[in-house]
Amino acid sequence: MPKLSREDFAKEFTRCIEFDPDIGLPRDILDGREALLFALNELTDYKLTVLELNQTFLALTSLLLGKYPQIAWTVQENDRIRFPFAAIDHLPSSKGKLDNVEKLIFSFCAFYSACMIFYDDKTNTKYSGIKHLNSSEEILKRLQWAKSKYPEKFSFLEPKQESPEPFGFSLNNPVKAVSIRDSYLYLNRLITADEMNPVEILSQECCKGNNGGLIDCYNVSFLSGGIEKRASIYIDPYSTENSIIAPEGFMLLIDIAD
Repeated sequence: MPKLSREDFAKEFTRCIEFDPDIGLPRDILDGREALLFALNELTDYKLTVLELNQTFLALTSLLLGKYPQIAWTVQENDRIRFPFAAIDHLPSSKGKLDNVEKLIFSFCAFYSACMIFYDDKTNTKYSGIKHLNSSEEILKRLQWAKSKYPEKFSFLEPKQESPEPFGFSLNNPVKAVSIRDSYLYLNRLITADEMNPVEILSQECCKGNNGGLIDCYNVSFLSGGIEKRASIYIDPYSTENSIIAPEGFMLLIDIAD
């Protein structure tokens, strides 16, 4: 779409929000989004119309808050960014229109506006993040600061390292979990990347890995294209860390800080 002046953008924004669905987002988020969308319009190189910008933003923030409103302030930043980053290509309003940098900027803004509006018990402060993201310069400044301070939280952007055996689908390259409970939490968060359908555990069996350790094999089912499919997910429940990536063809809804 062509570049709009601030005045023309405001007029178009006013027209498009007249048809906003009642999705129950906090008023702080809805009231401040015009300035944010104007900045996002520039940072995404004017690839989305004002209506598409608005629909994408509403969908991502609703997805974040609608799933886990009660724990929004306890969830680590990378989890909240990775999820909308993966979801953005499945939204009709933005599907296939943004490159990875633009998707990161959009998902970061959705995270910040949705999740930083809550009380932070570490600083005894209530944040309204969207009010601090009212210019493209401020968005990039805060994103660059977050990436430099917490590089591990943006590691999902890096290409996955090649493995001799597929991650999660192999006895010798299993998902890592620190307990059986965390194995189930991982599977409960696992959804298909194409249609975001959850997996259902059908059965479980115990196997022995090459190093002699016990590996759990979970036989799961899921819907893809309206057809039930099955897969075997291998999980090592005796690791020192929990995996934060998903097997190929899947993604994690979110990693909840327990």
